[in-house]
Amino acid sequence: MIKWCVYCKSENRAEAIFCQTCRRPLPSAPRPPRVAFAWLLGVVVLIGFGTFLFSARSFLALTDTQRQATPSSGFPMDEPSPTQMLNPVTVLACVEQSTKIRRGPGPDYETIGGLPAGVCFTILGRNEEASWVYMISDDDLTGWIATTVLSDIGDIRRVSVRDGMALVDPARPTLTSGEIAHGARVYLTQISATNHPQSPLNQHVEPCFETVNRVGDRVTCRIEKAYCDYFPEEPGSPTACIDRPAPDHVFALVAFDRDWSEYDGQCLIITGYLEIDQGILRIRAHDRDQIALCR
Repeated sequence: MIKWCVYCKSENRAEAIFCQTCRRPLPSAPRPPRVAFAWLLGVVVLIGFGTFLFSARSFLALTDTQRQATPSSGFPMDEPSPTQMLNPVTVLACVEQSTKIRRGPGPDYETIGGLPAGVCFTILGRNEEASWVYMISDDDLTGWIATTVLSDIGDIRRVSVRDGMALVDPARPTLTSGEIAHGARVYLTQISATNHPQSPLNQHVEPCFETVNRVGDRVTCRIEKAYCDYFPEEPGSPTACIDRPAPDHVFALVAFDRDWSEYDGQCLIITGYLEIDQGILRIRAHDRDQIALCR
């Protein structure tokens, strides 16, 4: 290979450093083409590998987000992600005229109470046809009322359908809504009468059925007597503890993949995020730290 002097244009040997004619420095020999190609190939490989790592990381992050956002299906008590909160579906309504409260969604069901004209309450659920709604009043009466006596409630289909939720042994006695409300008033009166510094704190915890306006909040509430059953054959193998014998229950404690049926008949204090599902207020428990026995 020959080096050309850029000053006098004379030829020089490849190993020469200075021009043999004008004695000026000669340019260094160019890199062989193979070395330049190897460097270019290395740069391309590094860029490609970095792009692959970035794309893989973005894909995994997107997949994880989609997996957390995908709602569960099947059995109504299927467990969603612990951080996922259900939207409240309660509606306030009033009756235009005095009406009867029935045990089920239809005129053939037993009458268990009544409401005078103008009384307002909270709707927790409805039947499939949206012709009857399940409600809880300010004085803790619960039951079904026909939608024909309700005033200006809009599209009642935005309320979730309340299913049978027959979670307990039908041989257990079922209280009427009036009996339940009377018991609740007696219980709250006893709490008020024992409001002393030396009284146990759990005596002053509000009943779970009174948390209806706090959906989405972390609450601590009390079930005076829990009706608990374990369902190993259902998806998620849940234990469900309800606050009243079905179908008059308003609140349910649900624990998946756990047999906590030993809480049956106990007075429980429960802490967790309040949700509503198919007309039932509920708290999902993930460990026993969320539950305490009343003292």
